[in-house]
Amino acid sequence: MKQIGFKNFRKFENFPTMDLGDITILVGGNNAGKSTVVKAILLITEFLKTGILVNEEDESAILNNRFYFDKNYYAHIGTVSRALHNMAKDKEMEFYVNFGEGSINIKLYNDTDDVNSTNAYIREIEMKDLNRGIDYFLDFTKNLLRVQFQPKTVEEQTNEEQIETEKELKELRAQKRKENNLAKKAELVDKIRDLESYMRYIKKQNKTISEPRIIETTITGYRGMVGGPLLETLLYR
Repeated sequence: MKQIGFKNFRKFENFPTMDLGDITILVGGNNAGKSTVVKAILLITEFLKTGILVNEEDESAILNNRFYFDKNYYAHIGTVSRALHNMAKDKEMEFYVNFGEGSINIKLYNDTDDVNSTNAYIREIEMKDLNRGIDYFLDFTKNLLRVQFQPKTVEEQTNEEQIETEKELKELRAQKRKENNLAKKAELVDKIRDLESYMRYIKKQNKTISEPRIIETTITGYRGMVGGPLLETLLYR
């Protein structure tokens, strides 16, 4: 975990994103909020380690996912009412974590007035695959799954195939300059022309995928993917 931040949790209405190192030392007086930061880390870690999303035969079940405050013994929170900031203007909480290669932002809603309730409704989850430039957004209220492929520069799009083609072109052009046999020189000219045409095709393909692309669908119907491989791929690859 590289960063953590949260809103409306315990004593903090808005705890700004904090960088974490291999070893992070929290310093402050009594009731400054050191244990609140630790509890946030424990809760989010517990959530990510355990079954993140339900994956039942009932497709609608995935839309009612819960975030539990009583699963981690060391967090010592228990109920949503104890977790929610006492001056919160609404019943929403938010947790953000960054793992370096990816990040997750979770929005929760306390959908009950029961003071003994130990879980909150998961309203939204936003995941970013920072290496590949892909954003996943799940809105459980609207049954919406949106995937956005971030635009990349042409330099970032340069792939191995393009590099190899450029290398081959350079070698063929050098051979052509040294070749005295007209027939062989003509063959080299044909090869160079074909490769140049192919290079234009590669660059065109790279340019077409450098634009942002958004795919939207429903969460239900994809419960198997969302409940397992999608999140696991982001977290553990």
